[in-house]
Amino acid sequence: RPSASLGGDGGGGGIMMDQFICSPSTVRAGQDIELIYALPSFTHHKYDWIGLFDRLQDNSKKYVQFKWRKAIAGKVVFAAPKKAGVYEARLFRGGNRKKYYHAVLTSNPVVVVE
Repeated sequence: RPSASLGGDGGGGGIMMDQFICSPSTVRAGQDIELIYALPSFTHHKYDWIGLFDRLQDNSKKYVQFKWRKAIAGKVVFAAPKKAGVYEARLFRGGNRKKYYHAVLTSNPVVVVE
């Protein structure tokens, strides 16, 4: 799965890179995990969605939580799961049933502690 990170041209302007970043990198169960995204290279579809997954989970239908992506850029907030472990957010494109469960971007890992 491709991942996206903060980017740019290093000069304070110019090229806007895709961003798909979870923070903080370590949380306690029940605390907020914020995902900030800016995805100029991905046209928005009303059925795009973002799921929070156990990092070891390969089945895209077994998300912990999900939210609809409502715009090219924005923020979604997930409650950290009760089970300690390493989690990640994944972006899925809507509009094509065959690819609806194929992640196109993966965030940085988030460690949930008890």
